[in-house]
Amino acid sequence: MASIVLVEGNNVLNVQMVSIAAPAFTFSNVTAEAVICQAATVWDTVNFGCLITNPAGQPITRRLKVMWAYGDTADMIKKFTGEVGISFELTLAPGGYYDYYLAGNYQEAGEQYCHTLVAVKNFVCLWLEDEEGNKSPEGCVMR
Repeated sequence: MASIVLVEGNNVLNVQMVSIAAPAFTFSNVTAEAVICQAATVWDTVNFGCLITNPAGQPITRRLKVMWAYGDTADMIKKFTGEVGISFELTLAPGGYYDYYLAGNYQEAGEQYCHTLVAVKNFVCLWLEDEEGNKSPEGCVMR
């Protein structure tokens, strides 16, 4: 085994660092369905689903957020993007999975709300994204 000897003065240790990618979830079976927004029936909202799987040989914990984009044509879909306002932490054991589902319509304190609104002749896409920037495929609808 080699030894490293440091002497008085300027010492430089030239060691190539290899980055190790943190394990990430995989995403599959993405679904998106336009349904009438019960809080404002002139609009649609989106039901979104996605299967989240841990393919690694160790437990994984990630904070996931629901993202969305919309536009009036498929080419303009990325013009407006943002968070839906829903995030959650998920821990999965090796080989574990979670079948995520977001209903577009929901109730809070007896009031009806919609997570996203889809106007006539507009595209809306939803996806999941973690803190490392790993994204699920997009689930898109057009009204």
